[in-house]
Amino acid sequence: MGDTLTFIFRLSLFVGILALMFVGIYQFSRKPDHKAAKTQTEVGGKSGLITKIIDIKLFEKTSNGDIWKLIAKEVEIRSSDTSMDDVRMSYSSIDNDDLELTAKKGVMENHSRNVLFSGKVRVRSEKQLTLTTEYLVWRPQERLLTSDEKVFVETGSGFISGEGMVIDLNKKNLAILNSVKAVLF
Repeated sequence: MGDTLTFIFRLSLFVGILALMFVGIYQFSRKPDHKAAKTQTEVGGKSGLITKIIDIKLFEKTSNGDIWKLIAKEVEIRSSDTSMDDVRMSYSSIDNDDLELTAKKGVMENHSRNVLFSGKVRVRSEKQLTLTTEYLVWRPQERLLTSDEKVFVETGSGFISGEGMVIDLNKKNLAILNSVKAVLF
């Protein structure tokens, strides 16, 4: 039991040090006129290592050329999940399928990398589409955005509302599952 706790503590400490290292690299590589992020790390009892980052801005370019940007007022990294407040994410693909997502809160499960967004969730695309809901799940392995809540979609040609939704980015389609109402013009 003692070896397991020691291992978990060391693993949590290692993850925290990596997080701080990436934040440090980001801070040194950014332009000096940006507002600096603030970092605080604590060791909690059952929760292990907790790292809080205030005013974070992260940018990632994937191997296929896609660019992800994350801006959050506060990020809290724990061993099981990462929570974010006042989230703004943007995604730019090489196919010009650009999306921007805003939400009051986001929680990423660290093992699966699934993200649950909640609170005035809004997704906008450059193709004149705006989706609004209170709850949205991003499953990156499957490239799916899903919701079981009421959704409202505004397009350049009308409005669609319903309950439950799946957006499949691989197939580039959107399905509203129940109680669908549409006004087209």
